[in-house]
Amino acid sequence: MWEPSAAVQSGPSIPGYETRGWLQNAGFPRYNSPMGMRLQEAVALRTERAAEEFLSAIARVPDDKLEWSPNGDARTPLDILQECGRVNERWAEMLETGQWITWKQDHIQDLIARTSTRESAVAYFSAATERFVAAVRDLPDARLDEPFTAPWRTASTAEWLMHALWHISYHEGQINYIQTLYGDWEYGS
Repeated sequence: MWEPSAAVQSGPSIPGYETRGWLQNAGFPRYNSPMGMRLQEAVALRTERAAEEFLSAIARVPDDKLEWSPNGDARTPLDILQECGRVNERWAEMLETGQWITWKQDHIQDLIARTSTRESAVAYFSAATERFVAAVRDLPDARLDEPFTAPWRTASTAEWLMHALWHISYHEGQINYIQTLYGDWEYGS
């Protein structure tokens, strides 16, 4: 069985980081910036940047490829954009309530119908991301160490703050890959 090294057990030795509970928080130490930036603000800023990069990738998808699937049943750029909006909206609500929220299929189908164009899907994603970022910024420090339970695991709220950011970045990679499949090898074009 794998055992973490002494360095992993004690956490990173980076100025500005407090390693209390580092291993228990699955690698997300509390961030105490010398400039006074809270973890919530750092996550909010990076999430905003990830959203900008994701929307830039979506903007590069030509209209005739927005609903294109590489093999006919793979996800389309529009489907990925819609999902990223749904996830951001859901995580905002979970941060606001502190409770896991189960996907509701009728709600998902309604959102898909209301976001069937690039413009409506981008508007929905942007509003959902704005709501998520506001929920992150408004999260009290005292809640960072509280456990949050999803169906597949329990982790600190601080760790879950990173989920939407990770999710956006992951799907930006998918959009970039789809672009290569239809022959667009120019990054940023």
